[in-house]
Amino acid sequence: MLALCVAAAAGCGSSEEGGIPAGCPDDAAQVIAALREAPRPVRYHGVALSHCLTQGSSGEDVQRLGVAYVPAATALAAEARRKPHGPAALRLGYLVGATERGARSTGGLHTELVRRLRQELLNLDAGSAAARRGERAGRASG
Repeated sequence: MLALCVAAAAGCGSSEEGGIPAGCPDDAAQVIAALREAPRPVRYHGVALSHCLTQGSSGEDVQRLGVAYVPAATALAAEARRKPHGPAALRLGYLVGATERGARSTGGLHTELVRRLRQELLNLDAGSAAARRGERAGRASG
């Protein structure tokens, strides 16, 4: 039993004060770097982007994620508008899908973050197959 607790503390179950798992990205550059793996499962220091959205998050935790995720989405959207079927569209879709996946279990705590990211996605060409593919992958494994 002790070994199980130690393993949980060292891995994805570990948390910083406030409920966000240790290993979640702190800024947009880290989010964008992690998204290079999309549509394969994206992990940052072993943590899925969706796992950074937790039920026990404080307002400060939600703001911390917003400071990392929103500028990443904005930068990806700017690139995706230039190339709607390119990798930035896929990565933006993945980020939106992963955030929606994580927000499903937080009782509405991250609704505004999801809305803001979705807004960047809606500004793309509605026919972007790359963005839709990314969204599906993010919802499945993000």
